[in-house]
Amino acid sequence: MGGDAPRKDQERLSALLEASGSVLKYRRFEDAARSIFDSCKKLIGATAGYVALLSRDGTENELLFLDSGGLPCTVEPTLPMPIRGLRAEAYHSAKTVYDNNFPGSEWVRFLPEGHAELHNVLFAPLTIEGKVAGLLGLANKPGGFVEDDARMASAFGELAAVALYNSRTLEALENSEQRFRSLVETAADAIISADSRGNITLCNRRAEALFGYRAGEVVGKPLISIMPERLRDGHMKGMERLLSTGKPTIIGKTIELAGLRKDGSEFPLELSVAKSGAGEEIFFAAVIRDVTERKRAEETLRQHREDLDRAQEVGQVGSWRLDVGRNVLTWSDENHRIFGVPSGRRAFVASLTTSSTVSWWTGG
Repeated sequence: MGGDAPRKDQERLSALLEASGSVLKYRRFEDAARSIFDSCKKLIGATAGYVALLSRDGTENELLFLDSGGLPCTVEPTLPMPIRGLRAEAYHSAKTVYDNNFPGSEWVRFLPEGHAELHNVLFAPLTIEGKVAGLLGLANKPGGFVEDDARMASAFGELAAVALYNSRTLEALENSEQRFRSLVETAADAIISADSRGNITLCNRRAEALFGYRAGEVVGKPLISIMPERLRDGHMKGMERLLSTGKPTIIGKTIELAGLRKDGSEFPLELSVAKSGAGEEIFFAAVIRDVTERKRAEETLRQHREDLDRAQEVGQVGSWRLDVGRNVLTWSDENHRIFGVPSGRRAFVASLTTSSTVSWWTGG
């Protein structure tokens, strides 16, 4: 007799350790729950049982799996299991409950026709943040359940609840990541992400098209591989300064740089950088836009202005432009020379009655 207690304690510890390992071993809750259930059933000595989860509307017990212990059960597994009877007690009290005379109890009337024969039952709640999310049920233990069984079932129920919480958290994270990736992949702008070591961790389709790489070719490679060589040293120093001082210089700003394509050609780009994480786990995301066309348009406009200035200088003809909305009169360089007004100065008009913008030419 003296050796029974230590042996029993060892069995309990082993069963709990095995169930605890299932929480980490299995990603899917169904797999973890089955392993935890089997350990609990074996330790307590029950021959049948199930694990079920509360439906979204809170009105039914949705069966995850059933172990009838070899007894015949013709009840359709997909039939509704309303929250009633003894299992309702477990849901409402958030405590483990059991009945060793189920055939003579008031609960037997809720048993559907064709259900496996039940002599005794026990229900342990799966509680997450104070709310019961499901049940671990055991049945038909020879000799009936005792308080020690209820305590052990409660412990296994807690482990199952942890597994359920982990599974739901992982699922939520995966769904969130999928939504994020979907948004990133369909974005109109190029998006590239890098870690604190300066290695590329993400490259969307627009970035692939912009830089000429497939994502698989650049993910894991240094971010400087898509920068002209003349900019790499400044980038590396900026990263070192940020990691050592925590003070960003370009985070939250929009800057213009040059990008380097796979074929070696350069192009002007505009980017905005955001930072996330803390400590060594820092990530950077850059939204990149090719501004080649804008730069080309700006250069064309600049060239036209230079041509106009040269033409006015040769012809000794000036021009002025009146922006009525802002009440500002702007002169060309030649007009400033003709009237002896320093270049760059603006003339302001005090009272105007029209809302249009007017331009006029002045001879020298």
